[in-house]
Amino acid sequence: MGDDMQVLKDDIAFMRALTEENGHSMAREGAILAAVGIIFGLTALQYWLLRMEVFTVPRSWQPFLWMDGVIAYLITLTLIHRRFPKRPGVGPRAMEAAWAGVGIGITVAANALGVSGWRLQMPMLASGAFPIVLFTLYGTAWGVAFAVKRRTWFALVAIGCAATAIACGFLIGTHEEWLLLFLGLFAFVAVPGFVILWRW
Repeated sequence: MGDDMQVLKDDIAFMRALTEENGHSMAREGAILAAVGIIFGLTALQYWLLRMEVFTVPRSWQPFLWMDGVIAYLITLTLIHRRFPKRPGVGPRAMEAAWAGVGIGITVAANALGVSGWRLQMPMLASGAFPIVLFTLYGTAWGVAFAVKRRTWFALVAIGCAATAIACGFLIGTHEEWLLLFLGLFAFVAVPGFVILWRW
């Protein structure tokens, strides 16, 4: 009985720690989300403007334009980690794991789609399908955030991500998909990130 009571106490302590607010940690996650939404949103906008022939670059450069976003993000991420160091606690670790899982999933999906496109001789497969995967994963992470923090607007952002994923499926292969990718990253990643950063 004593062991059972201790297990119960440990479980209660775990759940309490999971749901408690940690302002510093939330601010860090908010800053990262804001950076992702702005930097990669602008990268998507860059591709849309290119497709609309607002500007041109050599054709051989086009597959590598996204690298400017990666470089800018890595620099920004380093600065964020210095400004908001990691803090201990079960709740912060759960939130961080959810977003880290999204990052890993996005990286794996992008590479898998790239290989699939090469294998099927469909070079546009990755760029067309990637936004669908992206918003699906972000919607899942926002769903986890809602389950942990019980913020209604987290659930609304998750629904928005899901709707954007479906809309990207409808627009797949069109120039407008790049514009939707930009708008979705801004609305459902950058803006919520800034809200978290401001509130926590």
